[in-house]
Amino acid sequence: MGVPIGILSDRYSKCLIIKLGGIIILLTTVLSGLLFNWIGEDHRLGQHSKMLDTKFYCLVVIMGLWGGIEGIVNGPLFALFADSTPQGYYLPY
Repeated sequence: MGVPIGILSDRYSKCLIIKLGGIIILLTTVLSGLLFNWIGEDHRLGQHSKMLDTKFYCLVVIMGLWGGIEGIVNGPLFALFADSTPQGYYLPY
C-alpha cells in the first residue's frame, strides 16, 4: 500500500493525501463503533449469535482497513515533515 500512495503523494499534494486518509480514519472509526455495538448486542442479551462468523470476518476487514490507513497516512506525513525541515538542519538522532 505504501508504494502506490507514495507515487500519488509525489504526483499530487501530500496534504491532500493526508486529508483523504483522515476521512478514511473517520469512516473506519464509525464502522468500528457500529461493529462493536453489533457484537455486543448478543452478549448483553446473553444469546449466542449464529452470525458469529460474519461478525468475525467484519472485524478482520475493519482491522485490515486500520492497517491500510497506516500505509496511507504515515508515508506522506513523514515526507511532509522531511520537506518542512530546513536544508542542512537535521537532528542528530
